[in-house]
Amino acid sequence: MKKGDVSVAPTPDVARVTDEYRMAVLGGEPERAIDLAQKWTAAVASMNNGRYRGDPLVELIGLLWELGHAEDARTLARKSLREYPAWAEDEMFDLRIEIPRLAFITGAIDANEFRRLRHEWIHRRNRAPVETWLGGFAGLPEVGAEMDPPIATGEYAQDWFSMSEESFSRAAIGLIRVGRAVDAIKHADAAERECLAFSPIGYIHAHVAAAKVHDDAGDVTGACERYAALQTFFARSTRSLALRLSTTRMRELSCPQKFQKQ
Repeated sequence: MKKGDVSVAPTPDVARVTDEYRMAVLGGEPERAIDLAQKWTAAVASMNNGRYRGDPLVELIGLLWELGHAEDARTLARKSLREYPAWAEDEMFDLRIEIPRLAFITGAIDANEFRRLRHEWIHRRNRAPVETWLGGFAGLPEVGAEMDPPIATGEYAQDWFSMSEESFSRAAIGLIRVGRAVDAIKHADAAERECLAFSPIGYIHAHVAAAKVHDDAGDVTGACERYAALQTFFARSTRSLALRLSTTRMRELSCPQKFQKQ
């Protein structure tokens, strides 16, 4: 995902709502963030630039899905699929793969349709292998014809010019899937360290991915610590997928009392 800093907004009003949205996520108010992301989406509705239109859509669809508003997320993903081809393309934000990803994740399209759209995206222009992997394969449920991680052991996915927390998270999930635990943890930990400015939903995904990767790698202490942090963050969002995951896994891992929610 080629993505710029969402703080770069086309008008002062849009900049204001993006800042409020970011602070709502950072402040542990994800439900309030949904309302702000909707306002952000409405504020750019008259624009034709793919980046300005796409930034709030990706944030809002991702947040709706993560907080358990599945049908709302699917509805918005379907609407976005119909509309985004008419928007001017922006090199900093590739909607031609980001919107199909979200549509597939939320169930708005099936695996066959996602593969078709991914095939079109791959063959639209030449890309570095890491960019292709991060955009169309890494961090997604397997849908056949998978691509091996084009990253050598011990390397970061730095072939791609812009690594955000979302990118590191996707790399981490893709690497743990093929059994490269050390490299997966390296990328997951990098995702946690990245700045929130890139993407608030990416910030959430980074912490969820880190918990999953440490868990899958057998690092019980690291997993318990991160699941506990997710429980704190989503304490007011009872429908959250991350909250449900953390509650279940902390119980299954028999996490020590110091990690249990007080």
